[in-house]
Amino acid sequence: MNKFNDFQDALDYGREMELFIDKRLKERGFYTIPKYLYVKEGAPALFGVGDSYVIPDIEVYGENRFWLEIK
Repeated sequence: MNKFNDFQDALDYGREMELFIDKRLKERGFYTIPKYLYVKEGAPALFGVGDSYVIPDIEVYGENRFWLEIK
């Protein structure tokens, strides 16, 4: 059973989790680029000539660089 009443509830919960995880990563010494800062509507994307790719929510930097998708 879905715990969300509507799509907006799910979006709001997703944003809360993005902020929570972003904060925890920073507390552990990582640097982050949260992609939601650059997108007001829709999903963050990487654009090229004639095509585009949806990218994960947070880019994380530490000893290694990785992208993190929050669901």
